Amino acid sequence: MALLKIFQDKDSNFRFFLKTKKDILFFSEPFSSLQLCSEKMSYFKAHSRAEKNFKRRQAGCGSYYFVFIKYGNNEIIGTSKSYLNKSSMENSISLIKGSRTIVVFTQILWLTYKGKNLRFSHL
Repeated sequence: MALLKIFQDKDSNFRFFLKTKKDILFFSEPFSSLQLCSEKMSYFKAHSRAEKNFKRRQAGCGSYYFVFIKYGNNEIIGTSKSYLNKSSMENSISLIKGSRTIVVFTQILWLTYKGKNLRFSHL
């Protein structure tokens, strides 16, 4: 089982990540709105079993990583963590593709108080 969670980064962009019990495997690109981030997360969730969405890459330092793309227009939805070897990267891709249960847990609460928007987020 894996956890998908939306968060707001220090630049006020919205992102999501995929976390197993041990590790964060994947971070999305930054999105300007919560709605857009939710749409991209839904696409990731719906298409994470399709091989065509995973593009394997090797960094200049020799580490491996993958990007998840929106098939058709090659938009990068997100990027994995770095892996020391190719087999570890492939194991993570297999874990994502084979995951039968992905729990979407989004808890970002907005409260308007005296004209100010206050944000509360927690696991």
